[in-house]
Amino acid sequence: MFILRVGWLTDLTQWIWDLITKMFLALADFVSDVFVLFCDFCFSLILFVVGVLPWPDFLKQQSLGDMLGKAGSTVVWFADVFQLSNSMRVISAAIVFSIFRRLLTLGIW
Repeated sequence: MFILRVGWLTDLTQWIWDLITKMFLALADFVSDVFVLFCDFCFSLILFVVGVLPWPDFLKQQSLGDMLGKAGSTVVWFADVFQLSNSMRVISAAIVFSIFRRLLTLGIW
């Protein structure tokens, strides 16, 4: 037997409102997940296309050290004045710190 109590209509409408709210939140989460999957697919496609492209002939024959060695004394002077070696060390340390922090916090940060 069903016993009616005071405020049953308010309880029913509140339950329906909560149900509708949860459905819209689930739909919003679904749409954001679809967007993330679409972006992942697009970036994977771009990486695939870049990976399929052949290397240019001038890059196959030389290494980075050979190209910088042929650059001349002006490039070496700029690298010395702007202290590129120290700046690369700082950038590398920041990247290693960021990766290590994400590993320790399981990607939360």
